[in-house]
Amino acid sequence: MGWGLQSTPGLSWQMGKEYGPVFTVFLGLQRVVVLCGYQAVKEALVDQAEEFSGRGQLPAFSKDFNHHGIVFANGQRWQQLRRFSLTTLRNFGMGKRSIEERIQEEAQCLVEELRKAEGMPFDPTFLLSRAVSNVICSVVFGNRFEYSDEKFLRLNKLITERFRIASSTEAALYNIFPEIMEKIPGAHHAGHRCSQQIIGFIKERIQMQQASLDPCAPQNYIDCFLAKMEQEKHNPDSEFCMENLVMATFNLFFAGTETISTTLRFGFLILMKHPQVQATPAPLAWLCQFCRLQCQLVFAKLLAKERGEGKPIPEFQPNLVQWDGQQKQIASLLGKVLWVADVPKQRFCSGRMVGILFGYHQAKFLRPPALDSITEMPFSPSFPSLAMRAPHSGLPSLPLSPLSLLLCLLGCSCQGTYVYPLLSTVHYDAEHHAGPEQFEPQRFLDSHGRFKRADAFMPFSAGKRLCLGEGLARMELFLFLTTILQAFTLTSLVPLGEVSIVPDASGVSRVPMRYQLLVVPRQA
Repeated sequence: MGWGLQSTPGLSWQMGKEYGPVFTVFLGLQRVVVLCGYQAVKEALVDQAEEFSGRGQLPAFSKDFNHHGIVFANGQRWQQLRRFSLTTLRNFGMGKRSIEERIQEEAQCLVEELRKAEGMPFDPTFLLSRAVSNVICSVVFGNRFEYSDEKFLRLNKLITERFRIASSTEAALYNIFPEIMEKIPGAHHAGHRCSQQIIGFIKERIQMQQASLDPCAPQNYIDCFLAKMEQEKHNPDSEFCMENLVMATFNLFFAGTETISTTLRFGFLILMKHPQVQATPAPLAWLCQFCRLQCQLVFAKLLAKERGEGKPIPEFQPNLVQWDGQQKQIASLLGKVLWVADVPKQRFCSGRMVGILFGYHQAKFLRPPALDSITEMPFSPSFPSLAMRAPHSGLPSLPLSPLSLLLCLLGCSCQGTYVYPLLSTVHYDAEHHAGPEQFEPQRFLDSHGRFKRADAFMPFSAGKRLCLGEGLARMELFLFLTTILQAFTLTSLVPLGEVSIVPDASGVSRVPMRYQLLVVPRQA
């Protein structure tokens, strides 16, 4: 069975309905307890978080990490490194404006690269990987790379390939029958070779930063770790060593590059399959009618007062609940023209979206998307949730190894047993999601059109093993998607019915099939 449990929510739910929300299977000789549905997963990961904080091992990664780093570590090593990494990421701006500005800068660089396509179809895989990887580079190394940098290109190709191999059938078999698969040639061996080359790149960068390190003024994650190593060099119990630094950096790159870029690729597919989600800006006639009905008196007074003086007036903000597409919300909030140039025109002129409505200059986007726009663009933060919830794009959890001798959910001995909480089944639990198999753009909006969080939604897992980069990931998904949709409309090369979100591989994560698309510049 192996990773087939994670391949589709349908298979998982079918087994859950037949055997119950908690059942046992054997993956080779390894006994595994499978948790299906929100209630079972919550009781384990949240209600008994301490007991389920251990991490089981995946043989396909054991040779790479050897229990070092953050993801596959346990005990004091995991606690020390996780606590340090969370603190360091926060100090360098995770969830703050400093990292937001880095993401905004990278999103604009990505838009400029997309413009170079000039109407030609292209595969977005590596371009998205470079953009997302640069955000991690700015945090870990303290700088970004040009998209044409040879070493940077090589690094991203290796990460993408390692991710693909980890999600392959060979890797799944290796995780179940490691002793047998170790003797059989195949892609599972190529994965370890990819990892060694990535580790080589990381070690080279660490050596460069060691030479210029100022322990009193660390500039990035590696600097902070090196300074911590120096502080604790006489502590025999310290987990701050070179091996853990290399592997923790590898963890950050592996988890923070391909997972986000893969979700963006699935998001692009959804936007093309459901073009109404990225609806084009409202036509001028609709906007004129809206202005007449809602703002005529207010604007008349303002324009009369400021006539001919060229002074700024308060921003016009329509009722966003009535604008049902992402681009409409983005355009209405970020694409406003704020200066009065002359007296109002006598009639509403046809043309571009705002054009010379009330005597405004030609409409254009004045500022890039920012996190403070989330409450005013409720549909945009909800779309990343739709992308992460898509039937085949969620990130499956890694195996947990319960620390207690009793699995309270089962009331049976569990020493040596792994637990797989199937997060995809949480997102499709009919008791908590109406019409779970249907694509519903308003699923994460409340009755007032505002973004709402759902308890039965765990794309970053939950409990003690909650993804430490959740805040950064949410920022990236929101800012990259809104910046791209502010500038372009995404168009599929195939009929909508042929756009598929079925993954090309399912394992450590689900990788979408390679595809090409067109980006059509939006007109102001």
